[in-house]
Amino acid sequence: MVILGVSKDTVASHKKFAQKHNLRFTIFSDVEKKVIKKYKAWGEKKFLGRTYEGTLRKTYLIDKEGNIQTQGKITASEVETNKLTISNTQIASSSATLAASIGTGTLPANTIKITIPSTLVTLSSKIFITPTTSTDKVLSVTNIIAGESFDVSLVSPGPDEIKFNWWIVQTE
Repeated sequence: MVILGVSKDTVASHKKFAQKHNLRFTIFSDVEKKVIKKYKAWGEKKFLGRTYEGTLRKTYLIDKEGNIQTQGKITASEVETNKLTISNTQIASSSATLAASIGTGTLPANTIKITIPSTLVTLSSKIFITPTTSTDKVLSVTNIIAGESFDVSLVSPGPDEIKFNWWIVQTE
């Protein structure tokens, strides 16, 4: 594994810092903060009641295959992928209250509405519903309550239960 650091300090200050702390990895100088800003490592900080702009501590792990791991948020103007996997997220059912952004539900026969609890739903969320049982009915998302739930509804009830998957996408 190769470890690299990036700082807005000069090459000379990096050299002193590395020697003083016996660092065994390279620190790149980014005085103009071009790389630091690209990696979202520059922003508002607070210290002793004072707010200011500064370098944020960020860690990105990039393996030999180019896979990236981070504990923070990834921001991109475009994402191209052949496969999207949402992991470390509990799958919610229509009877469970979880902080999930993906789950399953069942609209019982002869019913026109079911409420799906989710603390992640907001008024700007886009919620996608995909039936997993055959139906000629159109499922709609209605009555979003931010931080609590959303309803999945039909115009008229059907004779059979309808199972479906749901997925919340946040928009800004």
